Amino acid sequence: ITMLVYWGGISGADCTHLCTFDLPMISNIPNLVYLSPATKEEYLKMLDWSIDQNEFPVIIRVPNIEVVSTGIENTAKLIYGENDTVTPEVKTKTYTWSFNVGKVDANDNGLDGATFSIYATKADAEAERNPLTFTGAEGVYQYDSTGKGTVTVLESNGEGEYIINGVDSGSYYVREIDAPTGYNKTEEVFTATVTSDNKYNTDALTVEVTDPKVVNYTGTVLPSTGATGTAIFVAVGSVLVVAMFVLLIVRKRMTKLVYTK
Repeated sequence: ITMLVYWGGISGADCTHLCTFDLPMISNIPNLVYLSPATKEEYLKMLDWSIDQNEFPVIIRVPNIEVVSTGIENTAKLIYGENDTVTPEVKTKTYTWSFNVGKVDANDNGLDGATFSIYATKADAEAERNPLTFTGAEGVYQYDSTGKGTVTVLESNGEGEYIINGVDSGSYYVREIDAPTGYNKTEEVFTATVTSDNKYNTDALTVEVTDPKVVNYTGTVLPSTGATGTAIFVAVGSVLVVAMFVLLIVRKRMTKLVYTK
């Protein structure tokens, strides 16, 4: 069993999210392993380990901000010639990033029950085609650049929050697939942006993240004002005009018949 604790720190002004009682509450669970990652790579390795093993119940404190990345270390060497000469091994680090998607109501309260897909281009998002693939569940997802991930529709962690890990710098396009019960689905495409000055150099590495927030509203959905909406209004208006014209002709004929008698 793996459980994820969100907002697991004494921070912020919201007294309901201090999490000062989580340790006493869970310390009675036998053989529990409680993990608190300091970097993104630590968090992902802890998550993988906890899912793969079956010996201990595991709880992980999920970072609630853009966490520091120590980079993914890559090594390379070249073997060549008849004598299998080996070049010195070269090491470098590749960095990936994270962003969050928030789902809220008109009063900025978190909403559960919505689902999203994420796309590499705005055109794909608008057409709802070629969604990116992920691994994970319940609000915490890891981007799978190989395309072998099985998750394309993302669900929240129960509080309207979606954490997207393992992405490269660039723009990602978020589209709502299903709205929470009682709320209207938004057709707008939202953009998450990750900007990094250097993907490989560890010196003075900085990153800026723009996290999208998606708002849902209750009430009746009005017809669209685009081409489809315009066609509907024209069709309905034409029917009403014809109906009024027919009604006027019928009334005039009835009036003439009455006057003749």
